[in-house]
Amino acid sequence: MISLKQLSVIAFIALTASCTSVNATNITKTDHKEAQNFYYSSFYSSDSSDVTMSSESSSSFFFNDSMDRLTYFEVTAKGNIMTLTIRQNMNVVWKKSYTVKNNHFSVKRIDSNGHISFRIVVGEHILSGVINKDDKWVVTEVKTPISMKDETLSTT
Repeated sequence: MISLKQLSVIAFIALTASCTSVNATNITKTDHKEAQNFYYSSFYSSDSSDVTMSSESSSSFFFNDSMDRLTYFEVTAKGNIMTLTIRQNMNVVWKKSYTVKNNHFSVKRIDSNGHISFRIVVGEHILSGVINKDDKWVVTEVKTPISMKDETLSTT
């Protein structure tokens, strides 16, 4: 005779298996353009502006560029230094270290009429990464303009 506990376990497994197969079917039917619009973001801690000198962490994201190459973004943080490494097919194509006040890291893949670029945030540094016509990575820091509405700039 099957106990109530065994019956509940069997029911749970049956329900879980059916939900999993439905989700797998839905995933395969997902529109390709819709799948490209995901935003990948990670925080090392809770948006803390004080990074301790003894802390050490790392995070990484994988993306597919427009030429079916695996693009790998990795950041390591040690104290207030964050090092961003970009790899394609596991080869290092770009690397740089930044002094930061917070340890936020995020990457967003942007597809603009078939041209792929990446918006990368390392601490308070906002970067734009693209692959040029010579198949080389060009990463530049985006200079954000100061808003004239900023109260600290008001003159009376």
